[in-house]
Amino acid sequence: MIWWKYVDRSKLNVLITYGLLWMIISLLLDDIGIALGLWQYPLELFSFVPPLFPADITILPITYMFIFQYFPKKSSFLIATLGSASLFSYIIEPVFISFNLYRPSNYWKHYYTLIVIFFLSYIIKWITIKLQNQVDHNQIDHLKREQ
Repeated sequence: MIWWKYVDRSKLNVLITYGLLWMIISLLLDDIGIALGLWQYPLELFSFVPPLFPADITILPITYMFIFQYFPKKSSFLIATLGSASLFSYIIEPVFISFNLYRPSNYWKHYYTLIVIFFLSYIIKWITIKLQNQVDHNQIDHLKREQ
């Protein structure tokens, strides 16, 4: 697996947390979008698995775990996130539409996807950092109590 080859194992906990949050939120938002009629998936390979389930649990999380790892500074994270969100919104999404794997409603525009992905990357990063800071704080408290 390519991800395992390039992941910084010293940051594995925080990267896994970031990726899992991406998975959970992607799946949740995908279900909400379907329920609200913002998009649909005309071609279902398996009735029990949403068609973009693989993208929600692999492509988005792995992409953003790499960005989180390799672009830690604010400016580089911004550029990488904007670039990848643009790629997903204006290239990958239209390809899925052309293969009839994804059909947005008349109300959903590509730039909405860009905005959602862009802000999600920052929200998930903020949550991940807050969680990591809490873990670090708890470990320090634990070490102090042991002394």
